[in-house]
Amino acid sequence: MLLHLPLALCTLNLVAAPEDPSGEPPRHYPHSTVKISQLTADLDKTRQVQTLSLSDSQAGLRGTDLGCTFEHDGKLWFLFGDCRGSGDRDAMAWSNSTDPDQLVLHFPVGEDGEFRPIDIPGVKMGAYEVPSHGISVDGSMYLVTTAGTSKQKTMERSLLVRSDDEGGRFKILYELSRDAFINVALVRANREQHPSLPIDDAVLVWGSGDYRRSSPKFACIPAADIGKKDQLLYFAGAGESGPLWTKQESEAVYLFDEPCIGELTVSWVEPLGRWVMLYKGKRPTGIVMRSATQPWGPWSEPEEIFNPWEDLGYGNFLHSSWKNGRKDNFHDNGHENRWGGPYAPYVIDRFTTGDSKRCRLYFTMSTWNPYQVVLMSTELGYPDHEGLAKRVSEKSLPTQRPWKRSAKFLRKFEEEGVPYVGTAPASSDVEMGVAHRAIEASPDGLLEFTLRGGRGEVVLVRESETPPGKIKDVKAFRSQLKRGDFGQVVEAVAGPGSEDVELEVRWHLGRHVGHPLRLYLVDALRGKWGFVNVSEMTLSSSE
Repeated sequence: MLLHLPLALCTLNLVAAPEDPSGEPPRHYPHSTVKISQLTADLDKTRQVQTLSLSDSQAGLRGTDLGCTFEHDGKLWFLFGDCRGSGDRDAMAWSNSTDPDQLVLHFPVGEDGEFRPIDIPGVKMGAYEVPSHGISVDGSMYLVTTAGTSKQKTMERSLLVRSDDEGGRFKILYELSRDAFINVALVRANREQHPSLPIDDAVLVWGSGDYRRSSPKFACIPAADIGKKDQLLYFAGAGESGPLWTKQESEAVYLFDEPCIGELTVSWVEPLGRWVMLYKGKRPTGIVMRSATQPWGPWSEPEEIFNPWEDLGYGNFLHSSWKNGRKDNFHDNGHENRWGGPYAPYVIDRFTTGDSKRCRLYFTMSTWNPYQVVLMSTELGYPDHEGLAKRVSEKSLPTQRPWKRSAKFLRKFEEEGVPYVGTAPASSDVEMGVAHRAIEASPDGLLEFTLRGGRGEVVLVRESETPPGKIKDVKAFRSQLKRGDFGQVVEAVAGPGSEDVELEVRWHLGRHVGHPLRLYLVDALRGKWGFVNVSEMTLSSSE
């Protein structure tokens, strides 16, 4: 039965977001989606640096996925999925970090020193039985977890569970869904900020059904009655006087038609005055964004905010199958021919910054190969409103000023008219060395170059200490550099280990404004691939 709630509770708030009188939805700033850091395991293989959380040493967590977040008791809590090497158990972690560049996770551990798995009585919590999302209500944690898997359905149903001791013990409250709310996003909201809600203090629920084969639906429930399934109201479409609601899940309508959604996140982005939804798209298989002024829509057309090819994920932090040429060497053991891929984006509201014209969101994302969770950021707003600023660029080779070199280990050459430097003589690789220079970040600055050949590295640090005038022991210096002795490593890339592959690199410098940066070219290797060839580097920004 459809419910026509009082008009005062259902009037649609059609006021456009204050930043854009035309009602135009915000869009993605092209190529602004970047990796910030790897959150899990001890070693970020792609940058060859230790992670800040050292989750393997701290809690025996070597690889995992998901990483949805919610606030509880002043802490930012993370929910991870099937953890490698632990029988597909699922983990929780928390953080007090307020700076996304210093995000450190803490894992509750058991007597064996391993992470304390999410334990739900009556649920095996095996493969694909994972926490979908969480929320804090009146001092208790509430999680939605998927349960059951079969050949017909990857995830058969979802359960709402509660913990009163920060995840130590959980109790099943009810089966949430076997249909449209298997993977969910949960947000608490009230009518003071969102006048069109049918409930004053509500938990909003967006859900997808058949895994990566369904479009989303919407429901809400009084926060005080979250433990009572019969209090759920499902969105049943837009009537003449406002949205229609039903008590029957079967009468809920799709918010839009895009049957590819599995994991999803929805966030109220205050600076933009919009709800923003992120999920994994179908073709191309990147991360997609939609936005709306109301939680049920109408939702904007999909826009891909991260394309693993165009945004240079493959070869940089997503493994490119060796069947496609050896672009990288950071695949999981034995998975050199398995593609990495982006999925499960979850916005972290705590870190959102910006204004009504340009806003930066941070979100977790899984990479599949390596099987880890990374922290990403992207920029949303109105790029067309800023006009076409003229870009200026500076080109340099590490053999030129303002670069400094520790030794004469570089040779210049050209390939198809592009200047390169190589870190080895033409006949053999016997030299090692370091070249470095200071660079300045601008709000939309870019550093672009390509690598060919061996495994030498290019490293960017937020400088805390200048390097010594003379670097005699290059191997020892590389260890110090990667350890952070000269500043936090914020970007690093190794050559592809192949003369037949050219690896493109594009680093965005906007998030480093106000921080001194230093760029390094390091060859601390000998052997067949103990060198690298680096193209002329372009540092650009808008005037």
